[in-house]
Amino acid sequence: MDIMSRATQKGIEEGLALTRWVQPFTDEKEIAINKSTIITMVPASLGMSKYYEYVLKSIKGMRLVTSTTEDIEGEPTDKNLEQIELEGRVERDFKDWNKQEELERLLEETTEFLKKHTKTIH
Repeated sequence: MDIMSRATQKGIEEGLALTRWVQPFTDEKEIAINKSTIITMVPASLGMSKYYEYVLKSIKGMRLVTSTTEDIEGEPTDKNLEQIELEGRVERDFKDWNKQEELERLLEETTEFLKKHTKTIH
């Protein structure tokens, strides 16, 4: 890696040149790398290492629970079927909903309601 200095509005900034890793993929002499795509890795602190070990032990100690059709007792009730049907209708209605028209209608209704139920005090 090469450390390169450059003048910016804030003053001189130093940066690392990653030519060894990027050069085999392009013939370009200058390469712009977005700073939000750079990942920096450092060793974890002692406290963080202990925490990671604790989490891993906890995960290894967990018991996997699975669900099978045997867990479901009997046929669905009328209430279950009504709930499923309602969820389907809501999902279809939501997909068909024209948001802009609905919002304009609701705004109009709200305005009319407020006109009827608002008292002006002087």
